[in-house]
Amino acid sequence: MKTLPDNPSLDHLRRQAKDLLAGLRDSAPAATLAEAQASLAGQYGFRTWADLKAEVDRRRGRADVADPGLARRIAERFALGAVAGEMRSVSRPDEMGRRWVLETERGRWAPRTVDDVYPVTDGEDNAQFQEAAARAGVVVPAPVRSAAGAVVEEIDGHRWRVYAQVASGPPLAAPAGAATLVRPTVTGTQVRVAVNVRFSGVVTVPVTVSDGTGTATTALRITVRPAAVVAATGRIVANPEVRGRLATPSYVDGRPTSRTLSTRVDSQLTWRVSPTTSVVGYRVDLNGVRVCTVAAVPGAALQSCRVDGAAVTPGDILRVTAVGAGGTLSVSTGASITPAAATNRLLAVVYFPSGEFVLDATARRVLADVARQARTYGFTTARMVGHTDSDSSASFNERLSRQRADQVADYFRRAYPGLRATHTGHGEALPALPNTTDRNKAANRRVEIYVG
Repeated sequence: MKTLPDNPSLDHLRRQAKDLLAGLRDSAPAATLAEAQASLAGQYGFRTWADLKAEVDRRRGRADVADPGLARRIAERFALGAVAGEMRSVSRPDEMGRRWVLETERGRWAPRTVDDVYPVTDGEDNAQFQEAAARAGVVVPAPVRSAAGAVVEEIDGHRWRVYAQVASGPPLAAPAGAATLVRPTVTGTQVRVAVNVRFSGVVTVPVTVSDGTGTATTALRITVRPAAVVAATGRIVANPEVRGRLATPSYVDGRPTSRTLSTRVDSQLTWRVSPTTSVVGYRVDLNGVRVCTVAAVPGAALQSCRVDGAAVTPGDILRVTAVGAGGTLSVSTGASITPAAATNRLLAVVYFPSGEFVLDATARRVLADVARQARTYGFTTARMVGHTDSDSSASFNERLSRQRADQVADYFRRAYPGLRATHTGHGEALPALPNTTDRNKAANRRVEIYVG
């Protein structure tokens, strides 16, 4: 399903409806603009076009505006030039972070947070892939490296990436008619049919046959299946609510309580769309059971489907099928599934008294629960990230944060030998809350536990 941005444009939706109408008329010449508008409203999850317009009116002008200081720091860190306007949100936060738009003297940019996407790695491989695609002529948002050459930078307690803003092109032209996309050729006693990869559906085409003394014309009814999805990948994804829970600790007697942040495990399938432009949607099956039905998004290069409550593993069979005009189906494409060990999900947090790094009974119960989840879902790695409040010197706090993380890692090494545990510490550099009160400082004396 499509998602409206924070500050949607009704003119953009009208253009989308007209583009959709052109595609509908390829298989149903009598289709009307009202039908296209109703179909588009359904893709956004609304019952009618009027309901969609009402939601656009309600949201208009409601984009969040970032702190000007944050915008300047992002522009400086990524060498984007002087800020020329407000940095505004484009979407609500999700498991992939939150997208913003920033205008500077050098152009328009698309910063985004990637706290849960890259909790450990810096996304270098991802950036190199995108840069190689751009060199090959593929139109993609170009990743912007910081002045230090990094892909991801930590700014004001969040990890940020920046992309060059890619301007949308003009509305898509109406597709060519079926008669020009499906061409039969008669050779002797054989009829060969050439089909443009952009077409799918059921079409009737005339075929004329001659034996030298006479000719006969008949109508040939042809069913054309859409081209299959090119590639698909499946992986376990982070719970988008986890970061918010980390910033809202539960307190007992003024002290935050160590806790598991998520017992929910979800998965996501992402695929490169079918080259057939008349595809109307996609079906996703997990081990033979339908788990998603997704409407096609015009102009998208990638689409995805989230499977709640399921942890996909390399032993699962995850397949995606394109649905073309007239209900025609492509050959299904199997997904390559990323092992759980590569996912790095923030799963739990444990807290410590000031200046200490010994685990208490509550922390041990939380870690035992993490170990059980790791066994259940096949996670084989854990990374502990230690933090402190701002009391004491920076050097003391950095050492203390590593000691806290080492205590947690040592617990896992002894309690769950099958889990490969590593640890690091950031000292006071990444507080969960401002160090302005004793309660907030207590919430910053923590170790975050990522598993994969």
